[in-house]
Amino acid sequence: MNAMAMEKDEPSSLLSFSSNHPLEQFVLLAKGAKGSACAELIKQVLEAPGVHVFGELLEMPNIAELETGTYEKHYKTLNLFAYGTYKDYLENKSDYLELTPAQCKKLQHLTIATLATQEKCIPYSVLLKELDIKNVRDLEDLIIEAIYADIIHGKLDQECKRVEVDVALGRDARLEDAASIADVLADWCGACEAVLASVDRHISRANHHKQRSIRHQHTIEQEIQYIKKTLKTQSENEESAAGTGAETHSAPKKTSGKGKTPRNAAKRVCLQTSLACTNAHDEFAILPTRWQPSPPDRCKHSLGKHRSHSGISGLLLTQQRKQVRSASSAPIIAIKEHFQ
Repeated sequence: MNAMAMEKDEPSSLLSFSSNHPLEQFVLLAKGAKGSACAELIKQVLEAPGVHVFGELLEMPNIAELETGTYEKHYKTLNLFAYGTYKDYLENKSDYLELTPAQCKKLQHLTIATLATQEKCIPYSVLLKELDIKNVRDLEDLIIEAIYADIIHGKLDQECKRVEVDVALGRDARLEDAASIADVLADWCGACEAVLASVDRHISRANHHKQRSIRHQHTIEQEIQYIKKTLKTQSENEESAAGTGAETHSAPKKTSGKGKTPRNAAKRVCLQTSLACTNAHDEFAILPTRWQPSPPDRCKHSLGKHRSHSGISGLLLTQQRKQVRSASSAPIIAIKEHFQ
């Protein structure tokens, strides 16, 4: 798995401690403590789980009295946890109390929170150096603990060897940090205004497109209604024309003598008969010359001249005459059938 998300199922808000802060009980105890009691209270608060801000305790007068004197290291150590990093502790160990493992881990967690305010993607190499950790495995375990302690919210990118921070705990701020904080807030306000202006432009553009789309849709609906009316009118006109045509074609059959009357049918049949006779005559006329029948005045000469072929010629002439008779009689039969 290249990137491992380390967010709990129900992550608590990083600001939830403000309403019920574990530091409050230590603040109440510090009001009546003096000297060594305050020093012992500082050791307890540095090791207490869930306590990650210490500004309120530092502002108390009886705690501020420890800045000089016997318990100076206690005060400096409390100040380190409020504003410093683990690297500051390593560079000036002699100025602070010797930390227990739990206190060292808490200071390392606070250091991660400080680095997260500077950049959102923190390379492993930077963390290894700032936290004085020798291997990546221990570093990842420490980061996971910081995530579950609500110090940061983010995920580990093991492929790129970095931790991607989404949200980090806010630490105590010094008075000298007020100017830089104001600049950050001003930049944030400017970015918010730019985003709002961009949103307004997008809203205006979206409304414009919406109105144009509504007008276009209205135009299309009008066109559809017009086409429907046109098609309906055309259909009614076609039905009316079809009804009028049917009446016009049916009327002559009852009142007029025009159309398909028996007389006209007889004329057409006679014409067909004459054409059939002509075709039969032509078919008879195109016989070979040697088989054509001779005219009446030449019959004797022809039969005498071709006496050897008289039997064949007579048979062929008989067949041709039968064909002519059948062709001539077919139209007459058709006329009879028509009138029957």
